[in-house]
Amino acid sequence: MATLAALADRHTDLSEDDLERIRGLLAEWSLLADLAMADLVLWLPVWHGGGFVAGAQVRAATAATRVADDLVGTVAMLGARPDLERALAGAHGPVCLAAVTAVPVMREGRPIAVLSVHHDEHASRAGRLEQVYRETAEILLTMVADGSFPPPSTETPVAAPPRVGDGLIVCDAAGLVRFASPNAVSACRRLGWGTALLGQPFAQRLGALIHRPGPVDESLLLIAGGRVSGTTEVASANATLTVRSVPLGGQTRTGALLLLRDVTELRRSERALLGKDATIREIHHRVKNNLHAVAALLRLQQRRVGDPAAAAALAEAGRRVATIAVVHETLAVQPGLAVDFDGVLRRLIGLVVGGLDGGGLDGGGLDGEPAITVSGHIGTLDSAVATPLALVVCELLENAVRHGRPTAHPVAVTVSRTERSLRVAVRDYGPGLPPAGERTGQPTLGLLIVESLVSSDLRGSVTIGPAAGAGVVAEVTVPLGGEGDG
Repeated sequence: MATLAALADRHTDLSEDDLERIRGLLAEWSLLADLAMADLVLWLPVWHGGGFVAGAQVRAATAATRVADDLVGTVAMLGARPDLERALAGAHGPVCLAAVTAVPVMREGRPIAVLSVHHDEHASRAGRLEQVYRETAEILLTMVADGSFPPPSTETPVAAPPRVGDGLIVCDAAGLVRFASPNAVSACRRLGWGTALLGQPFAQRLGALIHRPGPVDESLLLIAGGRVSGTTEVASANATLTVRSVPLGGQTRTGALLLLRDVTELRRSERALLGKDATIREIHHRVKNNLHAVAALLRLQQRRVGDPAAAAALAEAGRRVATIAVVHETLAVQPGLAVDFDGVLRRLIGLVVGGLDGGGLDGGGLDGEPAITVSGHIGTLDSAVATPLALVVCELLENAVRHGRPTAHPVAVTVSRTERSLRVAVRDYGPGLPPAGERTGQPTLGLLIVESLVSSDLRGSVTIGPAAGAGVVAEVTVPLGGEGDG
């Protein structure tokens, strides 16, 4: 389906400022549809007065649909819709809903589009609530026709804003409640409102229900009083409400429409999730501390062992424990189960470089620390992938630095990622592998760990072979697609 911008570009000469005004209306027109209990279709004038093209459409959540077909992209040639032509010519006044009502969309005193309101004028009215819906819709549509709705607003959109059915209050110009829907009354009761709403100054009474030390937030009083357009949240000991205000009447304010939604359970669930997230991070923090303690104990034992082979084995075990701790340390400081593996990789490089003693190299010679360069980007990974992958990369890095010397070239790590897989290649520029016929003995423990983790935990593949020119390249490929892979 074509977008509003594409249809406007193809059929109209509307400017970007005109489209921005229309987008502002579309962001609010679900409110119009629900109050009018009608379907709305936005019509854009075609080049040189050749007719109209339907740019957008919305249906009400408070009534049965009146326009079953999707009209977006439909063109009404000149003469086919005289009601739209009259509205575009400026023939409008106070809006009175009929079967189909055409309302001009104004910007800076000129019509730039037409809104057609498809309303069931013969539908039975269930009572005062539907009557208030219709009266308020007529006021707002008249404001559309004079360019004052929606009012300019710099507020940040809130998640799950209140809808008409959640609770509706209409106040007069003095801020006194003129009408309150049953849902609005129930929401205020849960907040702690103990008296009747009708005739009460809503903003002042609402401010008195907030049991907070210090003065009441001025913006809350302005929004709850209907003086400015906006959304705020009000909380008492018993409940939490989201309150949205829409001033009525344009330049001469005649009252305000207030929408209320009880978000008590939603906020309680959010707090529970935050508590669980904090608990999970604390667990990762403690696991990290325990792993560091184990690594420190292994280092102490290493210093007390006289056998060089045993000391080397303890050193490698300590480094592997510290590698796992790096992942848990990352999870301890960021929410969720996704791990920034690029940050983990930087930590692993520091771990490998700091764990090797003597004989290192850098890009300029053989006397500095081992140099490791990284190219490419992986992003976030699920912790179930990040932990074994960190161990694999750490083993390959140590092998490359330890066995790829002496050389003036740094060890090169190349990482890449697609939607379905990631690849990590570690290359050194050392003497390379001996010919196949001269290789003796079993693979080292490090390579056995790599092959086991890649095949069983990561369900990927690893290849180790001679690199083009000189040295050895080890390449690990891991399939992606599981939940949590960022």
